[in-house]
Amino acid sequence: MKPAELVALIIEAIRSRPNQSCVRSALPTIILKNCQIVTRGKPRKSFERKVEARVAAMIREGQLVSYKSVNERLRLGWNI
Repeated sequence: MKPAELVALIIEAIRSRPNQSCVRSALPTIILKNCQIVTRGKPRKSFERKVEARVAAMIREGQLVSYKSVNERLRLGWNI
């Protein structure tokens, strides 16, 4: 999956959630559910690593904002 496609999926997944925010650890699950993909084991762990790397890059670029509630959450930044 190309990085631009993954960024679009991340933004779409966060926009689909209430208050446009989600728990950081649940983001790969939300993306896979939106794409109607069922996976377990090594393929899922590999996808989680790719999502986490892209989320970290999006936070550095200002596209996402990470904040702490009860757990670490993500919301869309101002430059989207």
